[in-house]
This record gives sequence, C-alpha cells and structure tokens, in this order.
Amino acid sequence: MKILFFNIGPANPLLGGVQSVTHYLAHYFNSLGHEVYIISIYRTSDYLDDIQFYLPDQKRSDSDANKQFLMDFIKEMHIEIVINQTCLDPKLSVFLPVIKKMRVQLVSVFHTQPYGIYGIKAFPKICNTISGEKIRNLVDAFMHFAFKLKYGKYLKRMLQYSDKLVMLSDKFINEFLYFTGKKYAEKVLSISNPVTIDGIFSGKKEKMVLFVGRISQEKGVDKILEVWSGICHEEKYKEWQLVIIGDGEKREQLEKYAIDMKLINYSFEGFQKPDGYYDKAKIFCMASSFEGFGLVLVEAMSYGVVPMAFNSFPNCSDIIDDNKNGILITPFSINEYRKKIIELMENDKKWMEMSASSINKSKEYSIECIGTKWLDLFYSLLNNKELVNGE
Repeated sequence: MKILFFNIGPANPLLGGVQSVTHYLAHYFNSLGHEVYIISIYRTSDYLDDIQFYLPDQKRSDSDANKQFLMDFIKEMHIEIVINQTCLDPKLSVFLPVIKKMRVQLVSVFHTQPYGIYGIKAFPKICNTISGEKIRNLVDAFMHFAFKLKYGKYLKRMLQYSDKLVMLSDKFINEFLYFTGKKYAEKVLSISNPVTIDGIFSGKKEKMVLFVGRISQEKGVDKILEVWSGICHEEKYKEWQLVIIGDGEKREQLEKYAIDMKLINYSFEGFQKPDGYYDKAKIFCMASSFEGFGLVLVEAMSYGVVPMAFNSFPNCSDIIDDNKNGILITPFSINEYRKKIIELMENDKKWMEMSASSINKSKEYSIECIGTKWLDLFYSLLNNKELVNGE
C-alpha cells in the first residue's frame, strides 16, 4: 500500500502526542513493506526524516500553491490512503475537498475528546460559581448548545468528506455524533493510540512519584502539587521524590506555587526524554481535566509504573482497571488522591502486584496490536473501493 500521513507539524517522536504516534505508525507500516510518507503543513523545527515533507508556502497554509503541491504529491506517489491528522484545527478543513478530489481513501483521526479540545470542560467550573442547581443546569445546557452550533458544522463537513473517522475510544463516539448527527454514523469507529516507547526497563525502582506531560491548565499539575503538600513533610515519606517532566505556559507559575507552599523533595526537570524516568519511578500521577487518550499512562505502565489518575475523561477507565493495574480517583478530590497514593507508597505487596498487571495491560497497546487494526481498516477500505468501481 501507498500511505500518506497529513499532519499539522513535523512528526518528531520527541514531541509526543500526535507527532509521536504518526512517526511510529508510519515507520511500522514502512517496516512491513508499505510505502509511507508524511506531509506536514508547518515546518516548526529542523526535524529531518527521509519520509517527511512540508508544504512549500509556510506563510499561508491554505494557499493555492500548497493545495497544488498536495495534489501533485498524491498523484506522483500513487497514494491510496491519506490519514488526516489535522482534525483539531477547523481552519485546515480546506484541504479535505482537495484530498478527496484525488480519489483516494481519506481517514480522519480525531485525537481528543470532542468536548475537551474546545474547552467545554471548563464550563463546569463556570457553572459551579452559580448558586442554585436549576440555574446551573440551564447554564451548562446553554454552553453545550452554543458549542454545538459553533463547531457542529465543521465536524459534519469533516465527517462528510472522510471515508472513515477514527476516534481514540468507543466512549467518544456518541459524544462526537451529538455534534454531527447520525447521518454518517457508520463511518465512525475507534482505534487506540499505540505505545510509542520500548518499555524495556532494568527493574530497579526508586521511591519516585512521576508526572510527564505539558505543564498547562488542563493537565492539573497544581493538583499534584497540592497532593504532594500533604505528603512531603511527613518523616516516613522523606525518601520519596516527586519529579515533574515537561514544559509549558504554566511552569513558571507552578514553580512559584510550589515555593509558596514550602514543598520539599520535588523537582521540575523541564522537557526530557521520559524513558529513564519511567525506568526508575514507582508511581505515575495524572490529574488532567480531560485527555484524548492519555498515552503517557500506557507508556508508564509499560515500564511497570503504577498509574493514578482522576477518572475525569471517558476512556481513562479503558486504560486503568481500578485497583488492578492502577488507581482511579474521584474527580477532583485532593484528599482521596493523597490517601490512595500513601496507601500505595506503604504497601509494597500491592504495588508489586499492580506493577506486574500494568505491564500486561500495556501490551494491548503495542505497535503490533494497534498497527494490525489500522491495516485491517486500510484493506477493508481498498476492497470496498474495488467493489464500488467494479475492479
């Protein structure tokens, strides 16, 4: 097969998220003998890869020159499948008719929770400032309706042009169809993201609690610091360390917040390759208000790090089987989080059982398992195309 990934930025695996998933899937398909290419709209770094290309006009993404380049590339490389990874930016929907004009199979991937990407998860915070349950419910309903009006048209258009639309969890499908209606419901399916690291570790664990991710509002690092504030000064936990890997717009503010709370035994490490930290850590903390998939949970589990997370996004429970291979916390209870993390710190037997179980669970997200699901989808699309065309 000849496959093209269409991305917003370069598919640099060190950047995580969509970029990392694109890189590993593309190279996995390549390793099986398929011809795979990546075209990115924006050249935001000097990342180099033999299969990575960029649109020529970097000043205006929707220019005629860029559209022509994309069409010429698809034609000259005889592309059969295009995987559209740009779904989270409505402005880039202008490329959908361009791609479909080339008579290829177009698969769009929606890499997050439909409510979450546009900030609808912030609405409950607004509602909670309003006294009276009935008024709160009315405001919440209005926010959802306004969101549907604003983005429903774009999501319907994307679904109309796509031969298939992939969500990261079955639990996101009805949420997506709320905005689009069910006219094209048969096009929507789910395939999880794959683990994009090897998960080969030494087995030598340290008393480390780990966070890996972007330091932004929705990631809830402030909540992790609050949890740590009730642990770090206790004498029996003095050997434990909280390590925060990542960067973002809230880092400076949260570093000051940690100082103001007089926290000890913690560090902000900035942007780092996380493998070595996964290798050492015993407990992984997530406190996000929403996630598209929560790939870092699976990465941590592949190294035997026991994950803890607020049960705040629908597919969190797809990844973590509560009290078996991780711990789910009631959103957004700091006291419960603190209590559960202390229980795990104090109970080595429980930690060892959950660590072994987490490794086994992570295998469900291996590149081989997830890659096979993608290939099955590609073959079904191409077979259907042949039937329709009478080939």
